[in-house]
Amino acid sequence: MYFVRNNADMFCMILATLCFTFNDSIIKMINNSLSTFDILFYRSAMVALVIGVCLICIKRDASWKQGFAKGGLLRAALDVGAAMTYVTAIRVGDLSTAAAISQSLPLFMALGGMLLLGEKSNAPTSVALGLGLAGVLLILNPHSIHLGSTALLALISVLFTAGRELVTRRFCHDANVLSLAMSTSIANILLGGTVSFASGAIPIPSLFVFLLLSSAALCVLIGYIAIIKASQLGSVTRIAPFRYCGLLFSFYAATLVFGEQPNKMLLAGSVLVILAGLVTILASNGGSLSSLNLWNVIRRMKTPGSKRLARLSPMD
Repeated sequence: MYFVRNNADMFCMILATLCFTFNDSIIKMINNSLSTFDILFYRSAMVALVIGVCLICIKRDASWKQGFAKGGLLRAALDVGAAMTYVTAIRVGDLSTAAAISQSLPLFMALGGMLLLGEKSNAPTSVALGLGLAGVLLILNPHSIHLGSTALLALISVLFTAGRELVTRRFCHDANVLSLAMSTSIANILLGGTVSFASGAIPIPSLFVFLLLSSAALCVLIGYIAIIKASQLGSVTRIAPFRYCGLLFSFYAATLVFGEQPNKMLLAGSVLVILAGLVTILASNGGSLSSLNLWNVIRRMKTPGSKRLARLSPMD
C-alpha cells in the first residue's frame, strides 16, 4: 500500500492512458455502425450531460463561463479538428499507427512554443526535434499508401492537439477545467449533429452500440479526471514519461483485438518518437540528456510525488 500511495501520480497517469486506449478501441469496434460525425455527436452528448450535472452541483461562481470566452472557443474549435481527424484515422486504418503518431505531441508542442510563443530552444530540444522528425517519417512510410493516409490523418490530429494545448497555455491556463470540457463537448455536438443531419437523419444506434458509446464516454471522463489528478500529485517531469504507456496498451489492443501486425518501421519510428518526447520533457524542465538513465527512473519511483500543481493540460 505504501508503494501505491507513494506513486499515486504515476498510477493515475497509467490509468488515464488505459482509459483512452479503451475509448479508441471501442470507437474502432463500432466502425461499421456509425460514421465519424455520428460518433462525435453521441459521445460528446453523453460527456456533456455528465459535465453539465457536475457544473450544476458545484455552482459557486461564474467561472463556468470561462470556456466560452474567445480563448475557450478557439480551443474548442481546435479540439473538434483533433477529434474528427483522429477518430477518422482509427476508423479507416490501424490503431497502432494512429497511436504511434499521437505520441509525437510533446515534440510539436515544443516546436509550436518556439515558433508561436517565443520560447527559447536549447541543444536537447534540437536533438529531440531531429529524433521526432525521423520517427514520424518512419511511421508515415510513404511507400505504403494505406498506412501513409492513416498516419497522415493522425499527424493532422496531433497538429490540431498541439495548437489546442498552446492556446490553453496562452489564454486558458487559469480557466475552469469543467467549463473548458463543456465548451469542447458542445462544439463536437454541433459539428457532429450538423454534418450527420445534413447527410440524412441522425441514425439511432442499437442497444449494443449505445452501450459501447456509453462505455467510451465513461472512459473519456475517467481518463480526463485521472490525468488531472496525476498533474496535481506529481510534477510534469515525473509523470509525463508514463504517457507512453498508452502506446504499449494500443499495440496490445491492436494485436489481440483487431489482429494488426505492427511492422518494423512502425516499431522503430515509435522508439524514436518516444525518445524525442522524453528529451523534450527533460529539456523543458531544465533537465539534460545525461539524466536519461535507469537509476533516475528507479529513484523517481521511490520519491513521493510533488504536491505542486503542474499545469499540464490533459489529452483527449
